[in-house]
Amino acid sequence: MKILEVEKEYTDLQSFLSEASSRRTKLIRISEFFDLVLSTSNLNLIEAYISDFLPRYFTLMKLVKIRGLNPDVLVKLQDQLTKLSKFDFVQNYRQDLEDSFAILKNKYELLSSWLNGHLTNPNNNLIYFPVLEKNESKKVMGFLEIIRVGISDGESKFIIDPAESEEDDLLEIQLHLCWEVAVGYCKKYIKKIKPNHTVELKFENKLGVYVGNSFGIALTLAFIEALLKHYNSSTIVNINGCIAVTGGIDKNSKILSTGKTTIESKVETVFYSDAHIFCVPKSDEMWAEEKLKEMKLLFPERDLRIIGLADLYDLLDRRQIVDVRKQKLVVRTGKFVKKNWVSAAATVLLAILFAYLFVMDFDDNPDSYYADGNNIYVLNKNGKKIWSYNCTIAKYVYTDANALKYYIKFRDIDDDGINEIFYVDPAINNTHNKTYQSTLIGLKNLKDTLWTYIFRDSVSSEREILSNNYTLSIIDFINLDDKDLIICWAQNTTSFSNAVFLIDTKTGKRIDKTHWVSGHITGGMLLDLNHDGLEDLLLTGIDNGFEEAVIWGVEFKQLDGYRPTIPSYIIKDKEESLPIFYIRIPKLDYENFMGFRSSGIDFGSLTYLANDSLIRCGTLSYRDPSMIDRLPLMDYRLKSNLKDFNIYVSSSFRVVRDSLVAKGFLEEPYTDTREYIDLQKNKILYWKDGNWVKRNALN
Repeated sequence: MKILEVEKEYTDLQSFLSEASSRRTKLIRISEFFDLVLSTSNLNLIEAYISDFLPRYFTLMKLVKIRGLNPDVLVKLQDQLTKLSKFDFVQNYRQDLEDSFAILKNKYELLSSWLNGHLTNPNNNLIYFPVLEKNESKKVMGFLEIIRVGISDGESKFIIDPAESEEDDLLEIQLHLCWEVAVGYCKKYIKKIKPNHTVELKFENKLGVYVGNSFGIALTLAFIEALLKHYNSSTIVNINGCIAVTGGIDKNSKILSTGKTTIESKVETVFYSDAHIFCVPKSDEMWAEEKLKEMKLLFPERDLRIIGLADLYDLLDRRQIVDVRKQKLVVRTGKFVKKNWVSAAATVLLAILFAYLFVMDFDDNPDSYYADGNNIYVLNKNGKKIWSYNCTIAKYVYTDANALKYYIKFRDIDDDGINEIFYVDPAINNTHNKTYQSTLIGLKNLKDTLWTYIFRDSVSSEREILSNNYTLSIIDFINLDDKDLIICWAQNTTSFSNAVFLIDTKTGKRIDKTHWVSGHITGGMLLDLNHDGLEDLLLTGIDNGFEEAVIWGVEFKQLDGYRPTIPSYIIKDKEESLPIFYIRIPKLDYENFMGFRSSGIDFGSLTYLANDSLIRCGTLSYRDPSMIDRLPLMDYRLKSNLKDFNIYVSSSFRVVRDSLVAKGFLEEPYTDTREYIDLQKNKILYWKDGNWVKRNALN
């Protein structure tokens, strides 16, 4: 190594350390320079160049933050300290050496405990937002920052600590927008909000200068929490544990996408922390889940959940994330007395008189729900558990709100202001033969059963007479012919028949319209597909005859009958149902190589991306019926013309398939390429006038 090259790096490092960047990045940059100098093996050179930076090096070592840090970095720093300790000139820093070794050891053990599923302080309630910092080599360094907000009456202004070192219009716009959204939300809990406030924002870890808008949702949540406390509102918002959130927010409270590359880096950042939930924009959820699965290959015990959110209210309605509840009267009164002790004396007697009325929460109106794998719990608007029932479901379902929603729904069917509960009871009727036959139940006042319904239709095809054992799922509600109806689907437990049917919410009586399909349904929603102002039924699933994933839509007036399939799978004695559209997604070469019988749409993956007018669903492969070994394949986004797709490859699938291509088991092109995407698009088939055609045959 020539001395001129070392001298250049030395000069560059001095310049870098004088600029605005995080402490961690500065430490790593010094460490990289030390590695370069140590590689020369020139003792004089080593002492000359390393001595200048040792005081800064040890100071930064003691201040290093571990949230968001790969533990390998700590191991490398420990190894470097061991090498440095062998030089005589470093012995002048003996105490710093010992302190640094102890700090790195303790921080490595703490970080390792998080990655192995142990929360060291479960009572911490913090909002983190991941921050990404790029250095000159374009490496991404991730941090977890904490926002503290203080509000006082006075001049309208934002005070930011640490102060910004550069102007950022996007940051300024996001600050004011988040404040306006927070004030708008708090108005339903605070009678009068003053027009002027001085708002102090403190980035607690002071990791660097923050620009952009990706911490918008975290900032809005912090503003709401601070506003309710400032005005001593009867309702407060508390964070449940250590939660990480990301995504900007718009004027309609929608959470903005951060993009595939950014969300993957942020998942990696949050993974190396004590956060147990990471809230991401709904449009980024699939990429985040894929990255999490990749990370868990390194640390399988890491307990982290990804939750996709569409807007602010989606966040505030999730009781596993935030706790929106009435503040205890005694606590609220204490705060009031502390702030307004003179006027408080006059009202203390009245407060005592009515305390009991406010302490108890009598609200039994179902508002939200969650599951833990063994039970589904129903909550009121204040987050209090008011009812539950046994429902054993897989983790991939109960941790995904978009999948769990098919098990339970609320609806006020008699306009009394109280929601009725409609839910699926997955009871086993015959444990000997392992035949499942779930029951749909309507419940009023948390205790009075309105009605129960079991789907027992008997049908047949050329292949077989199908059993009448079915499990049930709930899609949505619709009003047809002045009747309030609940839309459900039934799935045969031993064979291929599935059916969509309608039940009167008030009587539990079946409506004489049934849509039969030969293969599993995996998702459904209401959407105006043909743009006539009326809601249609959009469905995803598998067709056993074609052995392919399918997406289709039908008008309710065309619901009765069977979905087109091959002759041997047609449900007998039924008319063909005319679809608005019907699309087949053929198997991938990987699925053929693995010997999978069919391609399939992932249960619960069907969503509608309203901002872009895209219907989204994902294909999935799995090796066993329990769906434990799940591999997301492709993300399909169908445009509103019901013809054209945007297709994205999951990162986990790319890794698996590319390894097979590299070994010669599958043919090129590689997976996440334009050539491979176009190849899949060209295989998609569309139903047109009773025939299957390629995209170029459509108008």
